[in-house]
Amino acid sequence: MEENLTILRRCSLFAGLSDTQTAALLQSLHPVRRSFSKGEVLLLAGYETQELGVVLCGQIEAEKQTADGVTLTLTRMGPGGIFADILAGSRGAKSPVTVTAATDVTVLLIPYKSLLRPGVPLDAAHAAVLQNLVAAMADKYFALDRRVELLMLHSLREKVLHYLRTEALPAPGGAVRTPYTREEVLGNTGLQVAYTMLDRGFGKFDDNGGFTANSGTTWDLATTFPTAEDLYNEMYDAYDGDVAQYWSIEGIGRADML
Repeated sequence: MEENLTILRRCSLFAGLSDTQTAALLQSLHPVRRSFSKGEVLLLAGYETQELGVVLCGQIEAEKQTADGVTLTLTRMGPGGIFADILAGSRGAKSPVTVTAATDVTVLLIPYKSLLRPGVPLDAAHAAVLQNLVAAMADKYFALDRRVELLMLHSLREKVLHYLRTEALPAPGGAVRTPYTREEVLGNTGLQVAYTMLDRGFGKFDDNGGFTANSGTTWDLATTFPTAEDLYNEMYDAYDGDVAQYWSIEGIGRADML
């Protein structure tokens, strides 16, 4: 259980809950912990699911086949990532993707009906998880919108201007401020990774001073920080594993980056 709690602290679904609250809530949700070997299927395209999944260790991938048989990797996520949350909450929708274990992986599967429990009074912890679930779905929608906007921009200058514009508009006086000094960022590799993710639209800072990636993985930026591998996974997700597309937009050495 303690091992589960260590990972769930990084999961946006349980944000704001103490370990005691999370442990008590898990008992009432009746989740199932399952392990899969690399290459095994967690969810097959064309099938329904009534379970929301949280990655505890390892990596998973969501893949989709085109009409001509080409397999596209649409997303990849690691510990703390949430998957099938929108699908499990739908009214009988079939999965558009196949979710497989990219490595040996362990996940926590939570029955959706246990989360909702209509007609049953909710305690504060359960209500917080439901709010976090709705927020996670909303974040995925707006992350998709940001991705579309960024894909429409071709030069680094356009990306920087877009970031400054979107950050300055809601700020008092139109000023852009960051929570860390230049020296703090230069002295911390994890913060450098977080700002790289932010600059490319792969995540955002939260109100508690932490950082949440588009995959749903979170770091408190005090004891846990994103790594270069986390950045790779977010980039892989954002460009669906298409190296050529990534390089044409993000590639170093392009003349329009000067």
